[in-house]
Amino acid sequence: MPSPRSYRYRVVDVFTTQPLEGNPLAVFPEASGLDDVTMQKIAREMNLSETVFVVPATRASFAAGVRIFTPTRELPFAGHPTVGSSFVLLDEGIVPEGTKQFVLEEKVGPVAIRVETGRVETGERPLIWLTTPPISYGRMYDRLRCAQALGVAAHDLLDITPQWLSAGNPTIFIALADKRAVDSAWLDSHGLSIGCSHPSTACRRTRPREAPRDLWPPS
Repeated sequence: MPSPRSYRYRVVDVFTTQPLEGNPLAVFPEASGLDDVTMQKIAREMNLSETVFVVPATRASFAAGVRIFTPTRELPFAGHPTVGSSFVLLDEGIVPEGTKQFVLEEKVGPVAIRVETGRVETGERPLIWLTTPPISYGRMYDRLRCAQALGVAAHDLLDITPQWLSAGNPTIFIALADKRAVDSAWLDSHGLSIGCSHPSTACRRTRPREAPRDLWPPS
């Protein structure tokens, strides 16, 4: 029986400057040799919103391949895992120090990364930007039923028709009027099944009469 192989991993906090805050992410920086089934089992064992496995890219122009798993399935793309794994690649030296731009290979396709270097003397971390994959637009949904599914009143929604959007992860975009409406929203899975017929919903707060510009599906 072959000896078990050990794989090193790191847990990083994304979208924060404080330890133990932000969005936690597990990253396996050297995941070559792990098959899909094992990756999924590890992600389930880690039980974080996402776990990333860094693998060799299929093209020399890509810095690395990135596989993103939730505890239940693989994602073609997600924002905070892309940012977090980019930080680990830089911190581990897999992407050379001082690199300002590079490309990751994800299931959705190539994802461009841009790095703003933090000030060394103050211990600042680099600021990492990604280019969202192209957004595709799908069917529209009934505003009143989507309001019901979120447990909010119809007047809590802006006069923007809810719509299916995807930048790798299909999402229903529902524009709410203000922070209070967003904070009070609570997903009713039964209401969603009869009203929107879609498993994933994103709420975005906008100012009244403002059309949504930066559309970002949840990871």
